[in-house]
Amino acid sequence: MKKRFLSLTFAIVLALTIVPATAVFAQEHGDGETANTSGPHWSDVKEVAIWSMVSIAAGATVLGVLYLFKRRIGGFPEHPVWVAPITIMRAGDLPGDDADPHGHDAADSHGSHAPAH
Repeated sequence: MKKRFLSLTFAIVLALTIVPATAVFAQEHGDGETANTSGPHWSDVKEVAIWSMVSIAAGATVLGVLYLFKRRIGGFPEHPVWVAPITIMRAGDLPGDDADPHGHDAADSHGSHAPAH
């Protein structure tokens, strides 16, 4: 089931990188100009845009294959020996939550400074 999901996800990502390339080719008119004649012409950036999209698609493919290879050989254990030292705290346990909801100490009660509200 996971392999099918990963294959489907990979196919969708690959399709999303190829579809813009077809849209880029569709923008080209017979005379090589775009509808916007005041800006740069499509022929000026066509090669760079196409190679950029091809490079991104190839890089994503290579990195995806390397990731799947590492998963297959057991590079990501289910229960790792070392776990990051992160303490998970509830929001109510954070320091300062026992104070006044307006952020003032109850003993102060606006005696030493002007009220803000």
